[in-house]
Amino acid sequence: MIPVFGAVATVMAIKPGGHRSVYGRMLAVWGGLFIILSAGAFWVLEYRSAIGGRFDNWVAISGEFFNLENFQQISSQLQLMQDSARHSVVGLKFAGVAKQLIVPIYLLGILFMLIKVILPIHLITLVFGFRGVRYHVGHIFVLLTAVCFLGMLGAFFIWHDYMLYRHLFTPALLVCPWIGAGITKILDAARRHPRGRLMVAGLVLVVFIFPTSKFNHYFSKPDDLKSRAGSWIAQQSDFQNMRIFFNDAVVAFHTGREINFYRDGPTQLYLEVDDKDFSGIEPVALKKNIDLLVLYTRRRAGNELPRFRQYAEIREFSGNDRVVTIYGLKRLFPDR
Repeated sequence: MIPVFGAVATVMAIKPGGHRSVYGRMLAVWGGLFIILSAGAFWVLEYRSAIGGRFDNWVAISGEFFNLENFQQISSQLQLMQDSARHSVVGLKFAGVAKQLIVPIYLLGILFMLIKVILPIHLITLVFGFRGVRYHVGHIFVLLTAVCFLGMLGAFFIWHDYMLYRHLFTPALLVCPWIGAGITKILDAARRHPRGRLMVAGLVLVVFIFPTSKFNHYFSKPDDLKSRAGSWIAQQSDFQNMRIFFNDAVVAFHTGREINFYRDGPTQLYLEVDDKDFSGIEPVALKKNIDLLVLYTRRRAGNELPRFRQYAEIREFSGNDRVVTIYGLKRLFPDR
């Protein structure tokens, strides 16, 4: 929002026409605020070395963000699908089309998630809201902010192949005025109909009551799998002095144990995202003298887990399509 405001104010300040001086003052205030915040950051950090260290961290994070490894991996997998298809040398294949349209598919995925966040019924009202509007600079600023936010999310989705619905809350909020304008236009049109009252009542039921019934979708969490597994571990007195490896921080949180994010201590996280089948966790765990492994996985991936040589299954918790499996060292649990 801050850089978009600066861009809009700059364009309006140099654009021929009225109010140039007003937008010039806005731009001056925006630039002054940026300078004040920058000076405050320098003053708080105090030393150039600390500032340099923060800058180096930012550069490292940015380099990781612009890593296209996930994108290239998906492209190569689609190529393998195309090569392994029947008559792979003849005609067009789905994998080949998908490979050529990876970026549009990701962007369509972002729009699909946005529609689910604002609810499909509001897509209709949003279209009506965009129609017949005389856009002034305030409208452009809000819409441009929403578009830039969606563009950032699209880039994040492409680079990391990861997206959550809550990431779409901000652009969904920014288009709410047009949803409201669309609802008003539809209601005004319905009132002019001979059966206007009945139509208005029906529209109110559809537009207001249906979203209300979906309101708690993002805030309720009926699946308590992680809390059940973590609470059970916390209740086992024999586990109190054991060293435990978790692949999920939430399960570890529900045990009440202090989590060490620096890969040391009695409660550690196994964060090797490339180890999809956990084939590399056992040697690492043995090297770190880990007594218990707690793995949170999809149910369909359960059969893909390796058979550990030194660890045996102690307990399993199931919920929907997820499973938390607890493994212990065989020498500590000889009856398993």
